[in-house]
Amino acid sequence: MYFGLSGGKQAEEINKIRLNEFDSFCIEEGFDYAHIIDSSVDLVNHIDESVDIIMLPSYVDWQTDHRLVNDIVIEYLKKSKLNPEIMLYNITVPLSDKFTNFVHPMNKKEQNCKYLMFSNHYTSQRSMPTKRFMYQERSSGKIINKYAGERFYILSLKEYLEILRVLNNDFNEKSLNKLYNYINKLRMVYKESKQIYDFI
Repeated sequence: MYFGLSGGKQAEEINKIRLNEFDSFCIEEGFDYAHIIDSSVDLVNHIDESVDIIMLPSYVDWQTDHRLVNDIVIEYLKKSKLNPEIMLYNITVPLSDKFTNFVHPMNKKEQNCKYLMFSNHYTSQRSMPTKRFMYQERSSGKIINKYAGERFYILSLKEYLEILRVLNNDFNEKSLNKLYNYINKLRMVYKESKQIYDFI
């Protein structure tokens, strides 16, 4: 699902560009997809009883739009009678070992292919620190004795609602934003983010 949430002064123009990139990627790869324009209507049409798991970016993320996606989807789920599992993944802040219960393995060829696809389709985001992401995945691969790996945390909706309750009560946004200072220092960002995860 594409929510079109991006910050900055040129958000509207950026959203159009990234929407086109997202569409072209899904069409070329043969993926089903949906645009979420009005969450109160569109989520009803696309999240129903047939959905047994929902993937969301971890709430422990300095990007406010990543946290907002969580808020929108979780608010809808709380109002509905649906009870899917939640599968968290990391983007800018790595998941801690405590919040990792599944690692998807990748060999060198698969990892290189992943970032080649990213570079080819998402030209507006070529400034992303993909090298850091690749090193992060190499580190995660050690957990399962593979070349590289993508971390996930799978939990029940009830468990995730409790985590969000704790975070919303005591969420220290300054501590999270401080992590940006360590964006290219993997050891430090792991160490500092672990403190936030350990608090939960």
